[in-house]
Amino acid sequence: MKRLGAIGAALLGVVLFAGCTSGGGSPKAADTTTPAPTVTTTATATPTATATVTATPRPTPTGSSAPVAAGNRCTTAHLTGAIGERNGAPAGSGDGMNQQQVAIILTNTGSTACTLQGWPGVSLVGDGNGTQLGAAATFDRTTPHPTVTIAPGAKVQAPIDYSDAAVYAPSECNQKTADGVRVYPPGSTSSLFIAQKWDACTSTQHSLMKVGAFVTYP
Repeated sequence: MKRLGAIGAALLGVVLFAGCTSGGGSPKAADTTTPAPTVTTTATATPTATATVTATPRPTPTGSSAPVAAGNRCTTAHLTGAIGERNGAPAGSGDGMNQQQVAIILTNTGSTACTLQGWPGVSLVGDGNGTQLGAAATFDRTTPHPTVTIAPGAKVQAPIDYSDAAVYAPSECNQKTADGVRVYPPGSTSSLFIAQKWDACTSTQHSLMKVGAFVTYP
């Protein structure tokens, strides 16, 4: 009996040993997977372009843009005007049948000398309110145009040829009697009024006057 017990115990030990070596199967292999590397992205800033702006200078005018200094130029505040004969000639000399050859005469009423140079702006006006009648005088640019100095009390003259409105057909002229003549001295934006009852064309189709530049008066 003791022998059978020993054999049984031995057999039980073998069975237990086999269970330990085969019951769990092959040992599990170690996990050798390498984890994916962590990618660190470093943002590189795009360089900012720096624009260099070069200012282009404006072109220099070829002529002076500064206003011309008036200096001692005569102004209407120191002038009076009249229609008279050229060069102090007797009244009526030089008149044609339908034309008068006279002069615009300006007198310096100031206390100092002043100058004029060039052609005056001249037009006939009427309606009792200075309305321009017809076309302004044209310039006779063939006449001398020096700078003239007018002493206090002295005079200058601008020759003017006036054609009678009656030489034109009524449909071309639409005649009306003017109150007088408006005169702008050269370089002036203000005018003088000279009373003169000349006939005017209210139409601008014809200019009745041609004026020359100012020259000295005897």
